[in-house]
Amino acid sequence: MLRPLSRIGGGPASVACRGFLRFDAALGAPAPRPGTPPLRHLAGRPARRGTGAPGRVGARSLSWRCGTDLTSRRPRFRRSPRRAGPALRPRRHRRPRRLRRLAAGRRPRLPRSTAEPCHARRRPGRPRLPPHHRRLGRRRPRRRRARRDRVELARPPHRLPGRTLEAWAISSVTVAPTHRRRGIARALLEGELRTAHAAGMPLAMLTVTEATIYGRYGFSPASLSADLAIERRRVHWTGPTPPGRVRFVEPAELAPIALDVSNRAALRTPGEIERWPSVVDRMLGLVEPDSEASRRIRTARYDAADGSPQGFAVYRVAERDGADARLELRHLVTVTDDAERALWRFIVEHDGIGEIRAGQRSIAESLPWMLEDRRAVRIEHAGDALWLRILDPVASLQSRRYSTPGELLLAVRDGAGFADGTYRLEADGDGRAHVSPVEPSWDSDRPTLRLGVGELGSILLGGVRPSVLHEAGRVEANSAEVLRLADRMFAPARMPHLGLIF
Repeated sequence: MLRPLSRIGGGPASVACRGFLRFDAALGAPAPRPGTPPLRHLAGRPARRGTGAPGRVGARSLSWRCGTDLTSRRPRFRRSPRRAGPALRPRRHRRPRRLRRLAAGRRPRLPRSTAEPCHARRRPGRPRLPPHHRRLGRRRPRRRRARRDRVELARPPHRLPGRTLEAWAISSVTVAPTHRRRGIARALLEGELRTAHAAGMPLAMLTVTEATIYGRYGFSPASLSADLAIERRRVHWTGPTPPGRVRFVEPAELAPIALDVSNRAALRTPGEIERWPSVVDRMLGLVEPDSEASRRIRTARYDAADGSPQGFAVYRVAERDGADARLELRHLVTVTDDAERALWRFIVEHDGIGEIRAGQRSIAESLPWMLEDRRAVRIEHAGDALWLRILDPVASLQSRRYSTPGELLLAVRDGAGFADGTYRLEADGDGRAHVSPVEPSWDSDRPTLRLGVGELGSILLGGVRPSVLHEAGRVEANSAEVLRLADRMFAPARMPHLGLIF
């Protein structure tokens, strides 16, 4: 879960968005670190220079201290003890009591002095004195201290087939044009990988814009995505009709449940990561609600037969002169198959629409199989989405379920030395695996695969078959039966997909 996506560092190179969030490695939902409330976007002050990870060039440390102003270092936020969770609000500097009473239309109290009458207290039988003669000393205001908490950045929980695994996310790796070809990017990425390995992270991940840069550091694509184009006039729905209901909602009305629905939907698909509040706010156009782009956003929600929300769609309609309008599907988030069918039918049966475009969808989308004319849906662009870099093969391979029992020896080559070695993978009938390092050997009697650390990251989620990499000369096997066994073991129940760029 990658919360702060802002750029950090002001030198010739910077790395933004690196950090942690605790996530249960077993089956189930996220489990926050004990004693640590969920994080929110806060104004903060970066820690002093020189405290970052080794290999960082021109970038500040990414640990943040919330509770201080950027300029005056004055207490800025405090934690409310009356509310559970991430209730952080700006500290209100109270005015003097005398000014507060004047603002409320009341008579100010006189300050305590020796000139006040000694009989100011009311005694039995004495008349009550007027307010300006009472001896009421000024109360000393209680001190309010702004807590300064060191907050870690988000550690995104990474979804593997059957389980979740925490991962080290790297984003916004940039080098100024005046400082290129000097090894700065290499120092940044190698420093990130060393820091992630020292922190005990089993794998690192990123989404890339330049596909030729990150393979040399052990990264490799593990999931694919596609941009779809749908011709509305050729659409005739033949799929099932779910029992729930789709209705329009305002983005502000959808916001309270959007984060929970998004995180529940992420648990369905290998390769997905948990969403965080700022992503949901940008998704619904709540960051700048008065902008033209935000006002064009439309949202619809699917409720199951029992009334519980199971998915939502975010889209906008672009008007075109002399032609039918175009519908742009921004997000389709579903927890169940019924929600996916109902929302897809709601989108493709819009009237007055000539073309529907949906970006960052799965390469194995089920929509064409629910239409009479499958050719109404075409793939405009297909490419890689999530890149993985294995740092701990034992933890990474043990964190997923396998489709069939079997035993494999994986001889992994890693030039950086993080994952180099030979590992025995044993999967039982329930899909659970036990992985242990063994002595390297090339025995024809034992099923063995030889591959690089990048190829291991590609087959980890099941989006790329080992036999395909063998045909490309990237994987070696001592027999054809070993390749068929590896294909069956790593085959996922659902195609890996990441619908987010971080």
